[in-house]
Amino acid sequence: MNCTHYNSRSFNSYHIAYISPTRIVVSYDNLIITTCIITTINNKIVNLQQSSLSLYKSSSDLINLYYKKSYVEVNSLLYSVIEEIGKEKIQIDLTSNIGLSKMYIDMVMQKSISKLRPFPDEETLGLLCESLLHFFLTICTLPSERKIKINNFTILDLVIPNLRNLKKYPNRSLIIQVIKNKSELNRIKQVNVLQPYENNIWIISASPFQQKYRNYTLYQGEKLYNFSDILLDIYFFLKDAGDRTFTFLPS
Repeated sequence: MNCTHYNSRSFNSYHIAYISPTRIVVSYDNLIITTCIITTINNKIVNLQQSSLSLYKSSSDLINLYYKKSYVEVNSLLYSVIEEIGKEKIQIDLTSNIGLSKMYIDMVMQKSISKLRPFPDEETLGLLCESLLHFFLTICTLPSERKIKINNFTILDLVIPNLRNLKKYPNRSLIIQVIKNKSELNRIKQVNVLQPYENNIWIISASPFQQKYRNYTLYQGEKLYNFSDILLDIYFFLKDAGDRTFTFLPS
């Protein structure tokens, strides 16, 4: 059984002593306060049962912890692949020619997916796409703001170039939402109030969704946008919008 031990990570002052695909153990001051049995199908939680003596506040918190563990694992894998290829090499190559981003995104995705066993589900692939885009935006110094909470119901995964610009010049700003499963599709509707320009709402998903917005996926087809093109498309969007917050790279 694969498992992860957490000695220092905390969640609302509680500590995660142990996480495995079937169990979460939460401790407080080195005392075990709950053992949670997880039932999953295709890596998605379908049932969660805490021990009868549980002092932990809510099952939803534990579910969040389970998926947080998945995020940590995907990030760790992604950056091991990036180091294998050469982080400095990628950065130098993209500084001289950002057009190479398509090749590098394809390369990192293929290597990462090949190391995931069993073959990753939509949720894991969505996490991989999101983490990979964050990495490339950073090394190319393309301006962005991430995980912006507008209210209790709306979280913007990515805003280009920033929230202030979005409020003032929505026609020169992008909202990019990462949709990891069909239940998250309602998150797209929530951004219409903030971004009245439909062409400036982009969606990232492992599989394509039938939406009126531009949809970047890992699949190819008519009216679909390949995920490996997204960095270059963001670059040209900023260039066409006349953004002055960064220096444009050769392409």
